[in-house]
Amino acid sequence: MVAFDVFLSYAHADRDRVIELCGALVAQGLAVWLDEARIETFESISGAVSEALARSKALVAFYSRTYPMRRACQWELTAAFLAAQEGGHDPRKRVLVVNPEEGIGHVEPIELRDALYAALPSSGNIGSIASSVAEHVASLDGVLGELGPAARAPWVGRAAVRATRFVGRERDMWAVHSALHAADVAVISGAHRSDPAVKVTGMGGIGKTMLAQEYAMRFANAHRGGVFWLRAHGHDDRGETLMAATRSVERDTQMLEFARELGLATADLPPRGLRGALADELDRRAEPFLWVVDDIPPGLTSADLEAWYAPGRFGTTLMTTRSREYHGVGAQLDLGVLSAQEGYELLLKHRVPEGPEELAAARGLVADLGAHALAVDVAGAALAAAMGVRSFAQYRADLRDPANDVLGVAAGLAGELPDGHDASIAATLTRSIRQLTEPARDVLRLASRLASDPVPASLVVRVFARVQEISEEEARNPAVAAMHEAVQRSLADLTEDGSARRVHTLISRTISLLEHLSPRADALAGGAVDVLSAELGGSSSRGVSADAVTLAHARHLTTTLGTPRHAALLNAVAVHDQMRGDYGLARSESAEVLAAYQRLLGFRHLDTLNAMNTLAEMLRWLGDYAAARSLQEQTLAVYRRSLGEQHPTTLMTISNLALSLSALGDHRAARALDEQTLVGLRRVLGDEHPSTLATMNNLALAM
Repeated sequence: MVAFDVFLSYAHADRDRVIELCGALVAQGLAVWLDEARIETFESISGAVSEALARSKALVAFYSRTYPMRRACQWELTAAFLAAQEGGHDPRKRVLVVNPEEGIGHVEPIELRDALYAALPSSGNIGSIASSVAEHVASLDGVLGELGPAARAPWVGRAAVRATRFVGRERDMWAVHSALHAADVAVISGAHRSDPAVKVTGMGGIGKTMLAQEYAMRFANAHRGGVFWLRAHGHDDRGETLMAATRSVERDTQMLEFARELGLATADLPPRGLRGALADELDRRAEPFLWVVDDIPPGLTSADLEAWYAPGRFGTTLMTTRSREYHGVGAQLDLGVLSAQEGYELLLKHRVPEGPEELAAARGLVADLGAHALAVDVAGAALAAAMGVRSFAQYRADLRDPANDVLGVAAGLAGELPDGHDASIAATLTRSIRQLTEPARDVLRLASRLASDPVPASLVVRVFARVQEISEEEARNPAVAAMHEAVQRSLADLTEDGSARRVHTLISRTISLLEHLSPRADALAGGAVDVLSAELGGSSSRGVSADAVTLAHARHLTTTLGTPRHAALLNAVAVHDQMRGDYGLARSESAEVLAAYQRLLGFRHLDTLNAMNTLAEMLRWLGDYAAARSLQEQTLAVYRRSLGEQHPTTLMTISNLALSLSALGDHRAARALDEQTLVGLRRVLGDEHPSTLATMNNLALAM
């Protein structure tokens, strides 16, 4: 039921002119909701305000230059805009802007500039504006709260993480939205569809990823074609070990997953054709989509940067990065720390101070931490855990006495934290980590050795079981309790479906600095290597390709192949990449595995020979028959000496060599080898064995 025709949103500083506008609207017979008792704080957004907005047909924003500076105004504007968007309606028909200023640059989002409802210079005719509003509202059906949700746009490439403690940033989100859609109103913005990207820049832990994520979730229906999330790993714990070639491989791997999600056939799709195939499919669908690239590294060439842009004509690219060197490419939003009020609101989500002294100490704590989002969040969780034991004032005092290890962490994070607050932020992160139980710290230790992707809870359970040499059933409850503790202390977050935990890279970096030679972290990483090797080996034996997150963690653990266990894991990854149709990547990985085995085990070790065989088969699949033949001949010579002429492995190597020779045109030699293999396989395995039958088929084809 309609309660109000118009919800009048305004900044208190404009009250006198708004009262005049309200009177004119009422004179037109409109039911107007106006909060005359408003105070300019976020806390003033009461249940009554929310209910009135939901029961109104439209919002009229008195959009002065003061309006975007008031958080209550931004909340009302966002709520109305999203309510219309969620219902599949054009928000510009439900959000009407009355602009009392001469210019329009202060109006966000940019769509509202294009659909500017009425300009109201100081001499403007309020009566005519009220008449126009009345005429428009009469054409509207239903109220904002009844518009209903539209179908959710798909989210591809990353599990969404619950942002239960997200505060503020409304103006930043509008700035992102306006920049992404500037080309839609090019007459006003001067932007063009060819403008490549919108970049959110800022220091570590300041909230770039969370802003991008929150925008993508709130505004998903403005991007009906979906949200595609890529991880560029610009500042993860691999640091300089993640070379440009490796990063491009990871990008192509993620895009291959996108192609599979879109239902494209990937088995015969080379990496160089992947982007074009995605572009063709997304252009065919002709729906706007959001392409998020999180954590772009510094130092990319223009060509390297272009490789990360959205493919096709309908995508808009949103990037996050700590680097400000790409200012000449697209629009850039420099994200600052939270405002003092936003920082305080974030702290209140954990614990409310009691009394004026504690209130002052709480606000002082936010100032001590430079309103750094991650540090305030972690400090709030620590204070919540210390309820009744430690006051806000005591916590502040503790931060003023940093230990040597805290100073070391602060030095290690130089350039990633706000100037003048690095020691206090490092102390906050360090103290919170040190207050965890050992199992909870194990969760962070494990995460610090894995990729920046969320860590599946099932992986944590299996690693705990492996390292402690207990059953998974015995490990489950302690692991769940440890993960819960890390989440409660704001040192980890839950994914939207609750199946994984995400640890911020700044937390991972901090624990790495604290425990850079930690035997425990080494043991957990080793346990993850074993667990993932078993998981990937088991799924490949069933012909099932592993998910992208599992492969990302496995690749991260194999950045350096220091042991045969690491080489075995990368070999399992290569098998899955081959199953997924990424033959070029699988070939590169197989070559790395072979080199590692030769270095670690020698040229005659069985694992080395198996790796050589695997690479040879990969080369044959890719059509490099000469290289495959060379490896097969080397392997065969060793097998003959160590296993004998009649061993099944020797015989199958002979069979594979015959295939390479046949492809090279040496059919006589290939036939001779097939005949030799067939005799041996019949004797060793029997006439009905699949290998025997396959060799018979090869021989028939060679005749």
